[in-house]
Amino acid sequence: MKSETNLSPQFIEQIKLLLTENAQSFFDSLQTSPPTSIRLNPDKVASTIIPFEKIPWCEHGYYLPKRFSFTTDPFFHSGAYYVQEASSMFLHHILKFLQIENKPKRILDLCASPGGKSTLIASVMHDDSLLVSNETVSSRVGALIQNMMKWGNANVVVTNSDAAAFGKMKNYFDVIVVDAPCSGEGMFRKDDFAMQQWNPQLILQCEQRQKNILNDVWDALTPGGFLIYSTCTFNKNENEDVLKHFIENNDCTSFEISANQLENISPSFDDKIFAYRFFPHKTKGEGFFISVLQKTSSTIVTSEEKKIKKHDFKKHLFLFLSPNFLVTVLNGFTIGVNQLHAEMIANMVSKLNVKKFGVCIGNQVGSEMRYHHHLSMWSQLNNSEFDFLDLNYEDAIKFLRGQTDINCDSGKGWIIARYKNQNLGFAKNLGNRINNYYPKELRIMNPSLQANDQEIVSTFF
Repeated sequence: MKSETNLSPQFIEQIKLLLTENAQSFFDSLQTSPPTSIRLNPDKVASTIIPFEKIPWCEHGYYLPKRFSFTTDPFFHSGAYYVQEASSMFLHHILKFLQIENKPKRILDLCASPGGKSTLIASVMHDDSLLVSNETVSSRVGALIQNMMKWGNANVVVTNSDAAAFGKMKNYFDVIVVDAPCSGEGMFRKDDFAMQQWNPQLILQCEQRQKNILNDVWDALTPGGFLIYSTCTFNKNENEDVLKHFIENNDCTSFEISANQLENISPSFDDKIFAYRFFPHKTKGEGFFISVLQKTSSTIVTSEEKKIKKHDFKKHLFLFLSPNFLVTVLNGFTIGVNQLHAEMIANMVSKLNVKKFGVCIGNQVGSEMRYHHHLSMWSQLNNSEFDFLDLNYEDAIKFLRGQTDINCDSGKGWIIARYKNQNLGFAKNLGNRINNYYPKELRIMNPSLQANDQEIVSTFF
């Protein structure tokens, strides 16, 4: 909780000019604890079984009555839900309004790590859409890959490229989401570092960076396509001013999203920009700004680069893999992809720094396929091809710690460990013991976290 005395005098003055008579209510809200919220994975759990308060603008979002232990919850590790700030889930409302689930689209999440918005997009988009989930900062890509694998959608490509690289892919994406790097004013209530690093110069630096990002990626958007711009900050410089400047210099319009049934969402501070603002003294969530631009230019500019055909993708004999999938081998790993996306992915590999795509099946070790953790997380996996090791809570935690002292009554060979029908990962039953193939980088490592002492969300499933 933050006292007004901890805030920069310049920030206080900025808020007073922005909110006028509501400024004190805003400052008072910073002294309250932020809410905790989660978004369920509709491909893995039903969204009607949680006895918590629903988030009005996201059909899969829920406020928790308090902060539970996520590290010791097997459902968290299975990708059954994602811990996400409630305000940012308004992206769900926008995507539903744009009806992106109605037909296949190419979607780019440009600044994606750690994956909150990308997992949300993956849950809303059409089954044959392709999502490119990108992170420009190399050190943040690992978390993005882990979260996208855990979420279980194979129609995702994870990349580590800058906005300019995408800008060379002319008219490629139907929807681009830019959750722009910003000064982070909306995170002051729970992020001391964001508050400490704030200064007026940072705002100006962020504003210029945001303008550059939009300029760099704009050519990648198809005519008639939508660019969704968001920040977690309050000032106009990084929000309305950035968009107003961009509209004045490009063929686009500010696109209105109906939010008539949703209370306490604040409008834009510029009558030429449709925007949706979240303030902690009005809405149950952190600070957030989001707006939509539609590209009006009808000019089709084609890329000069030659297309690469999908010759490296072949038919497969895996019974657990859908017949509409093709497979390829990359760095020794066999990967399955929706055949509709094979050529698109081949092109991306030639133009971008691609880190992951499709569903990783495994790698050949001698005469045997060693299955990859990603396969066990895939929501469309034909589970009838594998035996299961159904674990109680204590053994599930042991498995997530990488332990092998777990009783196994399943058949010999490769099996999938699961908890309450949620897949946790692969193991191999050797008869007298099991080999635990839960990835080392994902294991619960903190010895002080004792399972039986933790309250977990999946108790309510």
